[in-house]
Amino acid sequence: MKPDPEAREALREAFCNLPDVSAQEDLTPPGPGELYIPDSHTKALSLDTTVVVGMRGAGKSVWTAALFDDATRQRLVGTGAPVTLGATYVRVGFSNDPHGGKHPDSETLKRLLEEGLEPRHIWRGVLARKLAEVCDLALPAERDSEAARWAREDPEAFNELLGQATNALKQEGKYLLLVFDSLDAIAPGSWESVRALTRGALEVALACRPYPNIRMKFFIRPDMEEDEGVFDFRDSSKLLHNRVDLAWRPVDLYGLLFHTLANGPASEVFLKMAEKVTGLEWPGLHGFYLLPDEVRGNEKSQRPLLETLAGPYMGTNHRRGYTYTWITGHLADAHGRIAPRSLLLALRQAAAITREKSPEYPYPLQYEAIKRGVAEASDTRVRELSKEDYPWVTPLLHRLRDMTVPLEISDLKKQWTRVVLDEVLQVSEEKLPPRRFASAPEGSRDIELLIDDLEELGVLYRTEDGRINIPDIFRVGFGIRRKGGVRPPRRGS
Repeated sequence: MKPDPEAREALREAFCNLPDVSAQEDLTPPGPGELYIPDSHTKALSLDTTVVVGMRGAGKSVWTAALFDDATRQRLVGTGAPVTLGATYVRVGFSNDPHGGKHPDSETLKRLLEEGLEPRHIWRGVLARKLAEVCDLALPAERDSEAARWAREDPEAFNELLGQATNALKQEGKYLLLVFDSLDAIAPGSWESVRALTRGALEVALACRPYPNIRMKFFIRPDMEEDEGVFDFRDSSKLLHNRVDLAWRPVDLYGLLFHTLANGPASEVFLKMAEKVTGLEWPGLHGFYLLPDEVRGNEKSQRPLLETLAGPYMGTNHRRGYTYTWITGHLADAHGRIAPRSLLLALRQAAAITREKSPEYPYPLQYEAIKRGVAEASDTRVRELSKEDYPWVTPLLHRLRDMTVPLEISDLKKQWTRVVLDEVLQVSEEKLPPRRFASAPEGSRDIELLIDDLEELGVLYRTEDGRINIPDIFRVGFGIRRKGGVRPPRRGS
C-alpha cells in the first residue's frame, strides 16, 4: 500500500518533525505523546530494581525525568508501569540538572571530597535531607555539606532517621525512591572520583535494603558496571541480582516510532493509514493514542506498516535488503544494541533529504535518503563515542580510515604503532581507559587486549574466520570502508 500524495506529504513532514534527538539536558519530562514504555522496560521502573544499565541514548535520563515528575509518573502507571509508582515520592540524588533536582552538583561534591568526607557519608546526608523533607522530620542540617558531616559524626542518628521515615511512609502507604543518573559526570576530570562517589552511593543503597519503603535506583552506563572498582564492596552482588538492561529490540524501536507518529502533527493521517494497514483500532487514553497490543511487539504486524512509510526494499528489489530489518541492522553496534536517538535521527534526516531530492517518491521516505540518514546517525554516534564517552577509541579507528573491513589482526598491528598506543593511554586519563589493556603490566600490553576492550564496547567483533569487522554505526562515521556497505561521507562533506 502506498499513501495518497496528500497523506504522503503530511507523513513526510511528520518525519521531519520527529522529536529532537539531542541528549536530555534537564529534568523536563517528556510529553504524553513522546512517552513510550517497551514491555522490556517495565521491570526497569520497578522500585526493587536498583541498577539499570543502558548505553548512551537508551533513555536513562528520559526515565529519570519521567519518574521525577508527578503527573508523568501517574501517566506511566496508566500505561503499564508498576502501580507502586503511583504511591511513590521520587527525588533525585544526582543528575545533569542540579537546580531542578535540588541535589549537590559536581563542584560541591568535589569540595566535600577535598574536605575529607567519605562518599558514603555525603550520600547518607543527601538521603537524610530528602527523607526529612518528604516525611516532615527534624534534621540538624540545612545544606548538603552540613548533612554529610552530621551523617559522619552521628551514624546512630542517621539510622534512627531511617527508621522514623520508614514508619511515616508505611503509615501513609507511600515509598521514597532516590534516583541517580549521569554518574559519569559526577566528577569531571577524575574517573577515580567518579568511581568512589558511585560506589559510595551504591553502598548506601545496599544499607537501605532492610527498609522496604526506602529505595534507590541507579541508571548507569555499561562501562560503569564493567568497572570492577565501582562494585568493590561487600555484598554488592545483592544490588545486581535484579539488574535490568535498558535494551531496545527492533520491535521496541518501531513501536516508539509508530507511537510518536500517532501522537504527532500528522496523527489523524497516520492513524487512518495505520488502522487500514493493520486492521486494528488504535485506542485513545487521556488525549493521546496507544499502540494496539498486537502491534507493540509483533514484527508481523509492524512490517506492512513500516513498508507503507518507507517501501519494502532498500532498492528496487529485495537484493538490496528489506527496509524493516535493514534500518535497525545498520544502526546496531556489535552487540546488537541500538539507541532510539539513532533511529529517530536517521529517519528525520531521511525525510528531509527525500523532501529535497525526491519529492515525488511514492513513499514518505526514499531508500537512498534512508542510507544517508543512517550515515548522519553514524556521524553523531561517533562524535558521542570519541569525544564524550571513550576518547581512547578515536586514535585507533582514525588509523583505519579508508581501509576496508574485514581486516586481519596483522593489519591492526601495522596501524596501531607504539605512538598510537601511547596516545590511547594519554587521552583516557580523565575517562575510563581500555580496561584490559590499561591494567596489564607495561610489557604485556598486547593489541589483542585492546581488541577485547573494543569488542566489549561493541565497536568491533571477530568473524568466524578470526578477522575483525566493524558495525556500520561506527564504520561509516570513522570513514572505514566495506564492500557493498553504506558509503562513508566524503571528507569535508
